[in-house]
Amino acid sequence: MAKGDLLTRIEEVILTAVAGVSGQAYGMSIFDECLNLTGGRYVALGSIYTILDRLEKKGLVETWFGEASDLLCNNRKRFYRITEAGIRAIRETADLSRSLRLAWNSIPILLQPRRERPELASTGQLEDRTSRAS
Repeated sequence: MAKGDLLTRIEEVILTAVAGVSGQAYGMSIFDECLNLTGGRYVALGSIYTILDRLEKKGLVETWFGEASDLLCNNRKRFYRITEAGIRAIRETADLSRSLRLAWNSIPILLQPRRERPELASTGQLEDRTSRAS
């Protein structure tokens, strides 16, 4: 991953989950950890493997196959581990999140409850912001 490239939010969640799984991380254990991290939202089971593949191509996780649990089916679990580059990417993303949180907390208009901001309603700025978000 090139310096300065940012993780998407879902990549951040999944990469954090890979690092946070106790024991060997595989698809379902990573999904369960994602649910724990996000309070049960934000991650679809079907997207886990696609994003893990993307993280592997970026060099942020490494993978290997375990032993077959059923010799007839030859179904081997694929395990994942965060790399040093993955740790750096998570730290970079966390630093950016902290900086953004500090910036948002210092914007005076955002510190007031919505009903106490008549200057936005009278100028039409509030409606413009909400209509653009939809």
